[in-house]
Amino acid sequence: MLQAAKDFTVKSNMVMANTQTIISEMLADTETNTTQSAACPMCRVVKNVATGLCMDHHMGNRNVYWHTCHNNDNQKWYFDGQSRLRSLHDDNLCLDYNYNNGNVYMHNCHGGGNQKWHFNSVGFQTEYDNKCADLRQPHNNMIMANCRAGSNQAYQWWRWFHVTNEAYSGLCMDYHLGNKNVYFHPCHNGNHQQWYFDDHSRLTTRHDNLCLDYNYNDGNVYMHQCHGGSNQKWHFSGGHLKTEYDGKCADVRQGDKNLIMWGRCHGLSHQRFHQDYHN
Repeated sequence: MLQAAKDFTVKSNMVMANTQTIISEMLADTETNTTQSAACPMCRVVKNVATGLCMDHHMGNRNVYWHTCHNNDNQKWYFDGQSRLRSLHDDNLCLDYNYNNGNVYMHNCHGGGNQKWHFNSVGFQTEYDNKCADLRQPHNNMIMANCRAGSNQAYQWWRWFHVTNEAYSGLCMDYHLGNKNVYFHPCHNGNHQQWYFDDHSRLTTRHDNLCLDYNYNDGNVYMHQCHGGSNQKWHFSGGHLKTEYDGKCADVRQGDKNLIMWGRCHGLSHQRFHQDYHN
């Protein structure tokens, strides 16, 4: 099920053949026409999970294919308010499905169903037919193909953010890749500081599929395999970060700056958190 919300992005949790497994880091507010500024805060990338490659508008032949991710305009996509996808590189062209040969490329914009794109519980599709976006080897072209039977393609809307704390300027919530602990560290653009909520109120990062977990035996907060327990269901409330497990508030411990759950919620700065939407 899709969870519509203002200015979020899309993630695919498909359990299917990898070439059709796509994480879509894209604008969700398809009803809003986006201004193409240099910053383009509404632009997103579309990433293929199987390869780690990003959807790319080839500037030479207008083909669309999967390429090493970079920060150039031809990998930044946005919806134009008419369900058409454009790249920041050229706002006169739209993502187009050639229904004669299945290829996907950039074409002059029009009102046809083969340029009207959407994400749903099946996959990344157009209004023209029921085919799904796919990746064709060996050149990683983007094509439209039959959706694979038995696939489970559940999407959610999300957007990345940093988590900051009022007591420690310049530090961000960080997932330690060595011991899986969560602590506050100087802010950077690494995937393990970029957080998002999934569709089960769990917090995870761009680095992997682990979830933020409250160890209710010792109060430590760390990354753990995702599950449905209430000690992984998080929410921000009045600047506090809490779980559904109990009434405790997250706290940044002095010294090692570990994230812990503290028995008594208060208004002091080391228990006050902010979400910094930087993308």
